[in-house]
Amino acid sequence: MFFVRYMRNGFLILLLMLPSVLLHAHPVSGKYDGLLLAFDKEHQRLTGYFESYTGWDESFKAPRFSCIFYLEARQVSDSPVKIKTWYPGDDTVIEGELTWSDDPSSVFIKLPTEHGGCWNVQPFAREKVLFELMEPTDWLSIEIVTAKKAYFYRSPSDKSKTRAYVIARDVIRVLKRKHDWVYAEYRHTETGKVTRGWVKKKMLLNAH
Repeated sequence: MFFVRYMRNGFLILLLMLPSVLLHAHPVSGKYDGLLLAFDKEHQRLTGYFESYTGWDESFKAPRFSCIFYLEARQVSDSPVKIKTWYPGDDTVIEGELTWSDDPSSVFIKLPTEHGGCWNVQPFAREKVLFELMEPTDWLSIEIVTAKKAYFYRSPSDKSKTRAYVIARDVIRVLKRKHDWVYAEYRHTETGKVTRGWVKKKMLLNAH
C-alpha cells in the first residue's frame, strides 16, 4: 500500500509541476531593463536588442560611450541557449549564451568578448549580466530594418501606403505576420511616440 500511495503522490506532484515546467520552457517576450526580447514559439526563434549609453560629450551633445548589439537564437528549447550577437551593420559576430531559470521574469547574458564600447557601459565578458522583466509583451520578434526607407502601410497591401517610415538600422517589434508582411511597431527615440503598421518583410534582416 505504501508503494502504491507513494506512486500516486508522485504522479500528482508531476501533474502539479507540469504547467510550471511548460510556462518556463522559454524566455518571456517583453521589455527588460535595457533589453528588448522576443520569442517566437512557432519558429523557435529568439531575438533581442540591447542598447545603453554612459557619459556625455558636451562638444558633440551626445553620449560618450555606447553598447549596442542585436541577438538571435534558433531552436530555443533548453537553458542556456547559444546566441549570436552583432552590431547592426557590422558582420562581426560574437557568440554567447542566454540563460533563464524557473523565474520567467529574469534572463542572463554572457559573452566571451565585448562589443565595441561595452567595456565602458555594460561589460558582458566578465560575468553573466542579469536582466529583469519590466513589461511582458506579445512581440513575435525584434527585427532590424535594412532598407534605406521602409514605409508603414495601413493593411498588407501596396495600396495602403502611409507617409510614416523607418530607416536602415532602426529596430522594430513584430506583433503578427501575414504572407510577405509583418505588423510591427516602432518607438521614436526622441519623442517616445509609437508608430504601428504593416511593413514588407523584404525591408528587414532575416525576417520570418
